[in-house]
Amino acid sequence: MSRTSAFFRIIILKLAIDLVRQLRNLIFLFLLFPTILLSQQDLFNVPNLDITPTGKFFSQTQIILYPDTTQCDCTIQYGLGNQQEIGVSIYNIFYPSNHSSNNLNNRLNHIPYVDPVITINYFKRWDLTKNLAIGAGTKFGGNFYTGNRKSNFAYFNHFDSAYEILQIKTKIHSGFYFGNEAYLGYFTDNFYPAKKMNYYGIMLGLEKEIIPGKLNFICDYISGINSMGVSVYGLTYFINSNLFLSAGYQIPNRGNGSFNAHAVVIELNAFF
Repeated sequence: MSRTSAFFRIIILKLAIDLVRQLRNLIFLFLLFPTILLSQQDLFNVPNLDITPTGKFFSQTQIILYPDTTQCDCTIQYGLGNQQEIGVSIYNIFYPSNHSSNNLNNRLNHIPYVDPVITINYFKRWDLTKNLAIGAGTKFGGNFYTGNRKSNFAYFNHFDSAYEILQIKTKIHSGFYFGNEAYLGYFTDNFYPAKKMNYYGIMLGLEKEIIPGKLNFICDYISGINSMGVSVYGLTYFINSNLFLSAGYQIPNRGNGSFNAHAVVIELNAFF
C-alpha cells in the first residue's frame, strides 16, 4: 500500500470518527432535552414575529454541532392572547463542557466564554398593515454559576419588524438588540488584557417559500462580536402544521471567529 493511499485512509478514518462523535453528542442532547429552544419563534436566531396561538405551547430545540463540542439551546413558549407570548429558555448547554481552562494557554490568554443561562421571555407583536408588523421582546434571568463576569444577571432586549411581499411569498426581517455579558458572553482577562466585545447590534433575516406548505429557505444575521454574532443559511421542512424541522450552516462574523466557529445548526419546532 502506497504512502498516499495510507494517508487518505487515515483522513477518512478521522472524519468517520468525528462524525460518530458528533452523532453521539446529538443523540445525548436530544435525549436530555426532549421537548424544549430559543425564545419566541425564530428563523435560526432572529425572531420571525410569529406568535404562539392563544392557549397553546410552542417548543423549539436547537442543536449546534461545532468541530469540538455540541451546544443545545432550549425554549418553551405559551400564547397569552392579544399577540403576546411568554416562556422560559435554557441556553448554552455544551457537551463536552467548554469550561476546561486548566492548561497554560488558557491561563495566559483571553478565552471566549458563554455560560449556561436560564431566562424568562416575553414578546409582543403589533400589526401596522396587512404586510408590516413590528414587535418587542425581552429575556432576563441568571447564569447557573459564577464566572469571570461583573454580574450573574443576564438580559437581552430586542425590537423587530417583518415585511411580507405577498407576490413572491417572501418575508424580510430587521431589528436591533442590546444585552450584557452574562447573556452574550465574555473574554477571560488573564495574563493579557481581554479583547473588546460589543453587546448591541442589528438583526436581519429572510424567509422565502420554495414548496408551498412544505419547504422554505431561511437565513438570518446578527451583528457584533459576541456569542450570537453569526449568520445562518438553511431550510425549513414542514412535517405537518404542528411540527417542522430546520437545518442550516453557521458562519461567524468577521473578527468573531475566536468566539463562534463554523457549525451545523439543527432545530426541531413543535406546537402542542
